[in-house]
Amino acid sequence: MFDFCDGRGMSSISCDKVCTDSNPVGNLVSVHYQNKMAGFIGENFVRPPVNVTLQFPCNIEVFRVIINPVVGAQKSNGFEIYTCSNKVDTSHLLQNKVPVLSSKSSLFVPIGKMIVDKPGVICFTNGQFRYDESSGNSSVPPMDQYSYHGELRHGRSSALNFVSHLTVRITRTVSGSAVCIKKLEVYGRPSKSCSECVINKLKQLFSPRIRSSDVSAKIQNEKADNVQQSNCDLFSCNDVDIPEDFIDSITQEIMTMPMLLPCGKNVDQSTLEKHVSAEASWGRLSSDPFTGMLFDSQKKATPNLPLKGRIDQFVLRHSDKLQNIPRTIGREVKEGPSTSRLVGTVNLQQSTSITPTKKMNINIRMLGKEKMCSILFLT
Repeated sequence: MFDFCDGRGMSSISCDKVCTDSNPVGNLVSVHYQNKMAGFIGENFVRPPVNVTLQFPCNIEVFRVIINPVVGAQKSNGFEIYTCSNKVDTSHLLQNKVPVLSSKSSLFVPIGKMIVDKPGVICFTNGQFRYDESSGNSSVPPMDQYSYHGELRHGRSSALNFVSHLTVRITRTVSGSAVCIKKLEVYGRPSKSCSECVINKLKQLFSPRIRSSDVSAKIQNEKADNVQQSNCDLFSCNDVDIPEDFIDSITQEIMTMPMLLPCGKNVDQSTLEKHVSAEASWGRLSSDPFTGMLFDSQKKATPNLPLKGRIDQFVLRHSDKLQNIPRTIGREVKEGPSTSRLVGTVNLQQSTSITPTKKMNINIRMLGKEKMCSILFLT
């Protein structure tokens, strides 16, 4: 059982509409962790329907199609699934380049459809697929973690068991948001018509050895390089490892007040204010600095309070090394006895003119007000 949207499988993907530069459709099948987590977002002016088409390296039997339709503030809530059953004669598994096949010259048939009121992860399942979930195969996630369940079916068996292309059509979005898909997974296995050579090559691509040595290590190295590059100007000398999501996506500095943009990225409030001010100087309305999407009552930047809490705790915990970072919380309280700031101290050795039982009137400024206090000094 393989996820043919995993970058190791090298399935190709395309979209019939324009995507944003920061969230192209290729993210859905990327081998890089950061791109995979960014997801796909269409341009703000694009309206449904939008077709996202996968081309597999071999004919497959489809078991599940899993769609996460929420990317930041963008939400899709209507989907249709189509498949094409052309014979795959050439692919990278046969050391040949995958040919680009136009959907207009092929017959795509519908196998699933769902519209939901509240966006959540949708799982379409082929009920005719023979698979024992009790066998303990960890490559397939359990069903109970998905919000919605749909069925994949068609009168012609080849529409599910001899699939060369699969199209996810986005038919609806929530409150006019941009079309998007956070994550796409297509679980299945090679068709019975595939040769033993193709099956063995797929097993090698998805084997744990390949995953740990070639893919996971590369992803971890890229994440470490990106974090080091983004923090080297500020904190490299202080030996503080700052989590990547604490860094402003534009200035590459640690954020004080993170703001969640409609595109799903976080920037500091001061960065967003500078962008809005610059746009206003040119007579333009406030917009997302990454996608250019205009802000309105539904699509706007909102304070990311959970992230802010994590950043404040991190800065407070490393206050000795991050003294130059502004924050909105107090300093760390050190253990041990301390003196209240409301109590003054008097050096009796230097105050030789003070005699026992002598009363002195002393002006003390306390909490912003002038008060007269009569203090009795006893020796």
